[in-house]
Amino acid sequence: MSEYVFTVIIASVTIGLFHVLAPDHNGIEKYVRIVGMLVILCVMVSPITKFLKNLDGDFFDDLKDKLTSDTEKTEDYDKIFREYLESYSYNDIKETIADMLNKEFGIPQNDMDIRLSIENANEPPTIKSVQILLSGNSIFQNPYKIEEYITSKLKCECQVLIKSGRSKNE
Repeated sequence: MSEYVFTVIIASVTIGLFHVLAPDHNGIEKYVRIVGMLVILCVMVSPITKFLKNLDGDFFDDLKDKLTSDTEKTEDYDKIFREYLESYSYNDIKETIADMLNKEFGIPQNDMDIRLSIENANEPPTIKSVQILLSGNSIFQNPYKIEEYITSKLKCECQVLIKSGRSKNE
């Protein structure tokens, strides 16, 4: 800070000396005043430029880091949203298959467990295979007819399994 004050004083004294030495009768006095004021203004503004140079590195790097982290957060939100859509699609497909089996074969929802194998999760999902686990009174259904029905409707591999044995609740 003391260097700054010393620089302003030196510039003012130097400008004053030029003003005193400038001849009055040629009209050059106006130009010496204008140039002197501009020099003093530049000397007074120089700390601001130093501050901006220091600020440039730190401030803009921090801003860049914040923007980058916001972009990463956006990518995280996109990933979470994509996973939500995939799980929603997965559950929606399972419910649709359960409704189809209920309407066609009269199999109640609680007597079947449906498992899907899905590929191309980034695009519209494609069902690769379906596994249906039957329990309760539905084990007496013809599994080959169910497999043929699902294969013809969904154009994918289907496997019907029968749950054997009693559950712990029975």
